[in-house]
Amino acid sequence: THEDKTEQTKLRQEYFQLEQDMEKYNTALVLTDEYLIEQEELEQKWEDDNANDNLEALKKIRRHMPVSIKVLSESDLCKNQTPNGKYLPKIMVRKFKRTNVLQLIRVDPEEILKMHPASLENFRVTGLTLTERRAMYAHLKDVAP
Repeated sequence: THEDKTEQTKLRQEYFQLEQDMEKYNTALVLTDEYLIEQEELEQKWEDDNANDNLEALKKIRRHMPVSIKVLSESDLCKNQTPNGKYLPKIMVRKFKRTNVLQLIRVDPEEILKMHPASLENFRVTGLTLTERRAMYAHLKDVAP
């Protein structure tokens, strides 16, 4: 703020004009072929650098999540013995059931494409760990834009 009101008004108008110019130039930059190619290259580099970690995360989640996760209750999941003879910890079972977006890992991606968008918006995505996010990314990357 400036003490002189007329000076303050001039400064605000100048700032507003600069902001509009910046938006115009930024939009022009983003629409250039060079920028689009650069962004695609950056995305591909990220994809290449993280592909193994993402796939490993998907394997880790799938190792612990039963295929029939949707139809089993929390108590059923805790009582069922895993292939290695152990039982899933209650906290992990609760996470799988309450963070329902993780259950998509056991759904064929082609089936997910057929789901109504409103159904997908109802999934709870907060509280995912990095490993869980990586697993979701690896599972959905072939069907997502």
